[in-house]
Amino acid sequence: VEKWLYFLAELSQVESSPDRFLAESIAALTRLDWVSGAAWRTAHDRGEHGETSGFAVEYENNDVALTIYSRHRTSPALQWHLRLLGQLLGEFYLAKLREQKLQQQSYVLAVHETGARLTHDVKNLLQSLNVLCAMAGQDARADSPELQALIRRQLPVIAQRLSATIDKLQR
Repeated sequence: VEKWLYFLAELSQVESSPDRFLAESIAALTRLDWVSGAAWRTAHDRGEHGETSGFAVEYENNDVALTIYSRHRTSPALQWHLRLLGQLLGEFYLAKLREQKLQQQSYVLAVHETGARLTHDVKNLLQSLNVLCAMAGQDARADSPELQALIRRQLPVIAQRLSATIDKLQR
């Protein structure tokens, strides 16, 4: 059991998928001499490993149901230990689910913040272009030197800002 607990701790650090973590943990549990097999069920997965027997110990919480089959009749103390292992495995699985959800939320937040910044940049560029268009429409002489100079100064700056915004979007 101690070796399985060390394996469980190591696996929790290297495996990020909750379902793969659970399947690999169960496979390692069935390698114990006195365990013949195990079955599990979660909200979106189920599986079995090893062989079933007439001697089963069950553990269930809101997230995972686990049945451990032993090769021999188990004493009440061993049944209690197996339920404790099930509880421990359930807690690790729940932690993996929370970790996965947190990663997804962080990703969505990053996408949202990036989109908000880029939207702000594009709005600023549109505002600058609208000001130039309004000035060109108000000036009776569209070819006045002042308007031409303003457009020659502002259009390269706007093009550069638009290029920088596109680069941000691609990154």
